[in-house]
This record gives sequence, structure tokens and C-alpha cells, in this order.
Amino acid sequence: MTKILEDYNFKNHGNYDLDNIKNIIVKLSNEWFVNTSRQDTYDTHKNTISYFMYQTDLNWKNGETFLVNAKAEDKKLLELIEPIIKDLEIIHNGVRGNVLFIKLVAGTDIAPHHDGGNYLDCTRRHHVPIITSDKTFFSVGLEKINMATGECWEINNTRLHSVENNSDIDRVHLLIDIMPNKYLEKKNN
Repeated sequence: MTKILEDYNFKNHGNYDLDNIKNIIVKLSNEWFVNTSRQDTYDTHKNTISYFMYQTDLNWKNGETFLVNAKAEDKKLLELIEPIIKDLEIIHNGVRGNVLFIKLVAGTDIAPHHDGGNYLDCTRRHHVPIITSDKTFFSVGLEKINMATGECWEINNTRLHSVENNSDIDRVHLLIDIMPNKYLEKKNN
């Protein structure tokens, strides 16, 4: 069963100390512009910029080989996010998919939308705020929350969701997709 049929908007999966990650993120500059495919492809994400750690094909379909490519060369940053990824792989009995940092420009939003396609229907999507404020809100369905720094939130991205950054700072989240192994197992005919 994909999450389309599941009755949840948000699930909290704990808290992480992100000080060391934040110290690296605030120093990034050109890294935000290496891969602009997300904001270039999806008008919904026009107010964001992304720094990919790992990337897979959003057009993946059940039954196809699931390939994930390391994109970042920052070994320290990869080392720091690895424990979070590993925790989520265990929770969902799966493997990493897309892992990226997303910056939402101050005073902008991500318009209401829902994600679709095999990859986005199957993966478990998590947001971990690195830099945020009490004026930034994430909505899924009719539920609206303020995600605090370090909290790990799974969202049901197959439902209508949006983000408002009503603050004067750029919001940065770590997005981690986990593909459950049950979708990767070969079926016997």
C-alpha cells in the first residue's frame, strides 16, 4: 500500500542536533546553483534553491532498477547527515532516494500542490529544518504546523501541501526520501 491510502498528514520521527550541519550550510554559496533542475522544472518550487546530496530519477516506476547517485563532494556534510539517513532507512526498512537541502527564500512560499508518480507515491518523504523561524509554516491537508529546528517530520506529500515563509530569513530544510524495500523486491510470477 502506498501512502496515498494512509491517513496521516505529518509524523514526527524525533529530533537531531544540527549545529555542525548548520555551520556548513551557512557557508554554502555556489553549491546551491550546481543543480537547478528542481526549481527550473517545477514552477511550484520557483522560490527555492537546492543542494543535492543524493539524487534519483523521479520518473522511476515500480519494477525498474532503483538507482541513486551521490551528487555532493562535501565529505564532511555527507558524514554528518548519514546518521539521520540511516535512522530513517531502519524506521522504514528501506534505502535512500533523493536527499537534498532546500532553501526557501525569505518572504516567499511554495504554492499548494500534491506530488504524484510511482517514486513520489512510494517514498517516505521527510523534512528536517536546519534554519527556520516561528513565522514559517508547513501545511498538509487541513493541518498547519511550525517545524522547529532539528525536528524530523515525515509528510504525506501525496496530499495537498504548501509552505509559507513569512520571515525575513531564508528557510533551509534537509529533505530525505526513503524508498521502502517492499517496492524494490522482485515479484515472482
